[in-house]
Amino acid sequence: MKLSVKNHLGLIAFVIASSLSAQPTQKSLLELEYGTYFEGTGGSLFTSADETKFNTSTNVGLLLIGYFNTSYNIEQEAQNWGAPTFKQDMLNNFNVLSSGSDWSTGADGYQLSMGDIVDYNNPLGQGGEVKAYLMTISGVTKFDEAYAEDIKEFGIYHDSKWAYIPDGGFFPVEFSAKARDLNNNPGDNRGVGYRSVILGAELAGEGLGLGNAYAA
Repeated sequence: MKLSVKNHLGLIAFVIASSLSAQPTQKSLLELEYGTYFEGTGGSLFTSADETKFNTSTNVGLLLIGYFNTSYNIEQEAQNWGAPTFKQDMLNNFNVLSSGSDWSTGADGYQLSMGDIVDYNNPLGQGGEVKAYLMTISGVTKFDEAYAEDIKEFGIYHDSKWAYIPDGGFFPVEFSAKARDLNNNPGDNRGVGYRSVILGAELAGEGLGLGNAYAA
């Protein structure tokens, strides 16, 4: 059968479109590790503002890992945490990568998440430098519940050793936001924990072994 030029071009376009539609969907996957972590002889735990460790019955709480919109500077904004719009703005600008509220796998205040696979699209494009943060919220088990008026206890933590969130891949790229031995720094005697407490408080020696606890 002889094809006209018009039909021939149409066939080529169909073949190209079919080929493109058959390509695998591009993925930007991360494999996350965060939460309670042992370093040497200590491990970090998490508490509400009254220093009571989170549990699954009488003191529920949520542990999250994520990042803030690049136009929002949490370190600066947290200095005005008492402002009327601070909570709403903070929550609106936080992007959750993963979260959990199961404190039943060990001691109260203990939660370790390993192997969570999430899809991460770098808001700054490939290679953009985006920081990860851990957040705790007292009194909730889901992020959306934090918008309720009576939810007022938040903790936000970061450590420079985490570096920036890596670009994901078709095969998951590992990223760990874990506690570390802060005694490795000259003149420091802070035990196992996180370098920066942006919201909340560090409770020295109140974690597991020589670790610290972190209060919302």
